[in-house]
Amino acid sequence: MSLHEEQPIPSSGRDDAEEFETPGQRSLLGDIGDLFEDGRTYVEAELAFQKTRGAYAAGQLKSALIYAVIALVLVFFAVLGITVGLIIALAPILTIWGSTALVAGVLLLGAALAALKLSKHARALTGAFKNKPGS
Repeated sequence: MSLHEEQPIPSSGRDDAEEFETPGQRSLLGDIGDLFEDGRTYVEAELAFQKTRGAYAAGQLKSALIYAVIALVLVFFAVLGITVGLIIALAPILTIWGSTALVAGVLLLGAALAALKLSKHARALTGAFKNKPGS
């Protein structure tokens, strides 16, 4: 067999192609058309995959958010129970008003510290987006 003999090439799948084509029968435009169709098929498959993946991710995100809300509600009630328990436990030592004031004061102190940290981080964040001359 020599290199110049034309060997049959399997069909490209086009409707107008015979079962085998020789290199002389193939056209560049036909190959470009086949390539375009393959690209279109790939893009359609990729879009379908990404759509399915997006729907799956949205479902998972929805479930995660629901469980996060449930967890936060349960933590809130646990902290509320601890707060009431502390007030009741400290009542014999400090009186009911004294224990209420102490527990509320500690909670307000914690809230104030959190607010200070919040303002520090907020200033750092806004400073990161300000245009400073010379920088």
